[in-house]
Amino acid sequence: MPKSPLVRGNIKPVNHTTRAEQMRHLNIAAAISEIRHGFHPWTCLVELDNLAGQLRCRVVDISGRCIISELCLSSTDVVEPSKLSEAIQQVRAKLQGDGFALKEWKPRW
Repeated sequence: MPKSPLVRGNIKPVNHTTRAEQMRHLNIAAAISEIRHGFHPWTCLVELDNLAGQLRCRVVDISGRCIISELCLSSTDVVEPSKLSEAIQQVRAKLQGDGFALKEWKPRW
């Protein structure tokens, strides 16, 4: 007699995401690293607010003075490479428009 699918040991988790889908998402540590890398030579301070489900960033100069604080992404958007890249590009454009020189940047994923 075949075992019931409900018997412990016969239950197998169903994984509905493919490997390709998993590779399209960054983990939060990789996303934070990419954000910090995106604003060299300036320092980017990253704060993760778990309660609000957001990641906030401030770019500061060598003295610690905030030069821009416009990067704020939801924790789900920050791990999506296309959304993260777009957000970084927008803030970079604003900084460059304000006269701040930035090193060339392209995503490392």
